[in-house]
Amino acid sequence: MTPRNLIRFVVNFTIGSLMIVTAAEPCNAKAPEPAAAGTKLRLMGGRPVVDDVYLNGQGPFRFLIDTGAASNQFDAALARKLGLEASFQVELATAGGTTFVRGGRVGEVRLGAAKASNEEFLFTTLDGVHALSSSIEGVLGEEFLAKFDYLLDFRNRRVEFAAEGGTVPGGTAEGGAGTRAAFRMIEGLPAIQTSEGELAVDSGTDTTVLCRAGQGAAAQIRTASGFAEVATGSVRVRIGEREVRPAQTAFAPRAALAADGLLPASLFRSVFFSNSGHYLVLE
Repeated sequence: MTPRNLIRFVVNFTIGSLMIVTAAEPCNAKAPEPAAAGTKLRLMGGRPVVDDVYLNGQGPFRFLIDTGAASNQFDAALARKLGLEASFQVELATAGGTTFVRGGRVGEVRLGAAKASNEEFLFTTLDGVHALSSSIEGVLGEEFLAKFDYLLDFRNRRVEFAAEGGTVPGGTAEGGAGTRAAFRMIEGLPAIQTSEGELAVDSGTDTTVLCRAGQGAAAQIRTASGFAEVATGSVRVRIGEREVRPAQTAFAPRAALAADGLLPASLFRSVFFSNSGHYLVLE
């Protein structure tokens, strides 16, 4: 993925990007004690955060796991700590406008059983992420995540990656309780077919975003380059035979987002991402 294509994700409504300023809702997922297997998750505002990311053997660092971001990101302070210099610059388009960001490469990224080499990272201010918690030092996006099959388990607060060529131990990939849905990558984001069109399943937001006009109350969203006005309301979203009722929905301009909107991963107790099979299991 070239830097230019990398930026076309326009993740512009994810936590790196989306936060409804006028209201906040708690995460819908209930979370008992974490299971022993996998890597422990912290839930911050319903978003999955891990404390065990290693970059070029240094760490651990605290990162947000963001399936609604095509790129990896960290702030300039961490880039300096790692001794990294920018090797490219790209234009980031969002609902709030455009901005230029620099980026570079990390030789090795590791989280639990998942390890990848030569990963691209954007050097950003992480303003939206730091509004969630100033302790978060970066974002792992689909640049990293799409290389693996993994279970994102909100109920038990863990993330579990399959070893190369293996399965997720203790995962619910084929469990009967979940809804299986094929996905396709739309500008770097995994999107499933729903009654509201193709929605990217996004762990970086707690707000459903639909790229169409709405008649509800006005609100602001924070994007990577500023704020944008949206309408809010309520919808029911059908996925196959299952219906979900998001706590809050924002109706926003399509901007550069090619999908029909975003569906929070935290609406479900767990989500299994089979990047090898191009499907999800939503429990």
